[in-house]
Amino acid sequence: MLYYITQVHILLIISYLIFHFLIKKNHNYKLNRFYLLLSILLSVIAPLLLKEQLPAAKLLGARLLPELQAAISLAKQPNYNFDWLISSFTLLYAYETITFILLALSAVRIIRLFSHCKQLRSNAFIVEENIYYVKKAIRPFSFMRHIYLPHTLLSDEHSLGMVKKHELSHVKQLHSWDLMLIEVTNSLFFLNIFQVKLRKSIQENHEYLADQDALKEVSIPQYIKVMLESTVHSLYPKYVNHFSKPLIFKRLAMLKQESKTNYLSVLFSLSLFIMSMLVVSCNWDSEFDEIAEFNNNKSAEISIDSGEIFTIVENQAEPKGGIQKFYDYVGGQLANKYPKQAQRLGIEGVVYVQFVIETDGSLTNAIAVKGIGGGCDEVAIETVKNSPSWTAGKHNGQIVRSVRVIPIRFKL
Repeated sequence: MLYYITQVHILLIISYLIFHFLIKKNHNYKLNRFYLLLSILLSVIAPLLLKEQLPAAKLLGARLLPELQAAISLAKQPNYNFDWLISSFTLLYAYETITFILLALSAVRIIRLFSHCKQLRSNAFIVEENIYYVKKAIRPFSFMRHIYLPHTLLSDEHSLGMVKKHELSHVKQLHSWDLMLIEVTNSLFFLNIFQVKLRKSIQENHEYLADQDALKEVSIPQYIKVMLESTVHSLYPKYVNHFSKPLIFKRLAMLKQESKTNYLSVLFSLSLFIMSMLVVSCNWDSEFDEIAEFNNNKSAEISIDSGEIFTIVENQAEPKGGIQKFYDYVGGQLANKYPKQAQRLGIEGVVYVQFVIETDGSLTNAIAVKGIGGGCDEVAIETVKNSPSWTAGKHNGQIVRSVRVIPIRFKL
């Protein structure tokens, strides 16, 4: 879970940086909105769906031994003190607790907003469907499919038309749902400061889109006049789309700029994000369903690499005294050797150690072809290196070098 959370945070940061430096200056705000929403959704979903596996080329043909488990009982450890408090399990529990609290607070705020809007509707009168004229001094705003306007706008038909056009644009383009999405992701990944910037970018983009729609029927000076007049009203609720807000100066600057779109830049940005998503979302800790392939048919073709090491032989190399004795030795060596770093970080998983059985039976070239880190790889390799000699494998009556793989599971 911590690995997934880290992946999402990285992707959200990349998402914002690409938007800020490569896309933000484009004035195709529909395209900007598409990128922002898509990148947020992919940042959250991609790590769950894309679970790429490490290439197993080094292991193809290597005879895979049965899995050995190296376990440790944390209850038997005498002193954990502060180390236990900062373990990944504790951090994950704290993170989940805070996330739950933030989600609950967001839910409460949204429920209050629905209640507030319902109260406004009860004290308002309707001239058109889903457009409510409120007797209180409010800023024009929209939420979901409803629009709330101050009743004073009825005396100025020209201004009313512009404001309605602006708010109808929010409603038709379902901007409220964008705000709900970013609110949920903000609660789930609250540690990411770039989430705040993404939310701000989405809100700004909403206003630019609505302004563009409204300007299709009026002149810029008239529209600016109405925008400035609307700022004198009281504060607006959170999570709504509103005609006037503190980013008004940015909107005024946008109105004076010509619309332009650098499609090459947008295409490059999307490609860059997708490549980043594929790299970050790869699950390098996933276990192989089949990490090694071998053929028991004695007449099968033998694979030999440049060092004349056989991967399939007629008579496989075996530990002296039998495989159980070898496993007893390795298991005994691993007892009480669970790396402290792995314990502290809560690292578990399987380390696949590949090694070569020489013609004299000694074990060499031990490497972790797939590891889990935290010191587990090194412990597994060292244990295999120091293992007793084997009986070398034979092929066509000749003693040959061969390769084997042993999976060692580390479990807390």
